[in-house]
Amino acid sequence: NYRHSLSDLRSLSNSFLRTIAVDNSNLIWIGTVGGGVSKLNLFRKFNQFNHNPTDEKSLSHNMIRSIEGDSKGNIWIGTMGNGLNRYDKINNTFQRFNRKNSKLSEDVVTAILEDKNNNLWVGTWGGGLNKINFFDNSENYKKEIEDLYTEILSEAYRLLAGMKAFCGIKEVMEEEFLFHPPRVFK
Repeated sequence: NYRHSLSDLRSLSNSFLRTIAVDNSNLIWIGTVGGGVSKLNLFRKFNQFNHNPTDEKSLSHNMIRSIEGDSKGNIWIGTMGNGLNRYDKINNTFQRFNRKNSKLSEDVVTAILEDKNNNLWVGTWGGGLNKINFFDNSENYKKEIEDLYTEILSEAYRLLAGMKAFCGIKEVMEEEFLFHPPRVFK
């Protein structure tokens, strides 16, 4: 049983959890409500990552909505108002992506998913869905939530279910998918 302890900096950063992901090194990343991100290391201790307003390489926000690892070993963290963060494991810092410095359509990131073509699908609150390839700077595709029912790939059900859980959009059910293109997601 893991909990936050004020006296232990190697405990969870907050006991209120929002999302969990496993990276390609089998480390567990935990996004919290107000406590930033905790990474469970091989010694069963947590590394805590928090927003520091004076450090632009810190996590951009402590309210975490989503975490996803990609095929290149990056950890992507979506926040409740300050965009998307990519963890730099070499320098133990974060690179921030938001409406001001990237193609991201909205700064509340509710869901993240990578497809087999290395595109990052980023679901936002009010900004629709973004298809972004940060590695080749490809075009950003934005779709409004209502359009997703017929245009999103059926394998993106996990993304939509996450958006439903965190955004409050209409109930998403498998039979509502009217469009079934070829497999793109892993």
